[in-house]
Amino acid sequence: MRELVFKVNGQSLEKDPECSFDGLVAGSSNYLSCRIIFEDHEYDNLEKIIEFITRDNSEFFQIKEEVINIPSWVTAKAYFKVRIHGVDLKKKTEIVTNTIYIQQEVG
Repeated sequence: MRELVFKVNGQSLEKDPECSFDGLVAGSSNYLSCRIIFEDHEYDNLEKIIEFITRDNSEFFQIKEEVINIPSWVTAKAYFKVRIHGVDLKKKTEIVTNTIYIQQEVG
């Protein structure tokens, strides 16, 4: 499996500079995953959610562990986007990060 590593600090989502995002090829299944590293304490008491976005679809997944498998409907596309949400339903609070664009080779 290949892991794409992201760092979250407040509303900032960044690709980990030590992780290569080069050479990704669309069409893999159960191969790509995301590792999310929360660098500050703003998300400590929030429900953490990752959003995968393609041209056709957008879905939210709860982050229960540090590593999340990327669904095959996402990896089938030439590109996809990732965004993180931190939610506290009782306080009606939500933190949303910027969106990261991931390009994949086709064919």
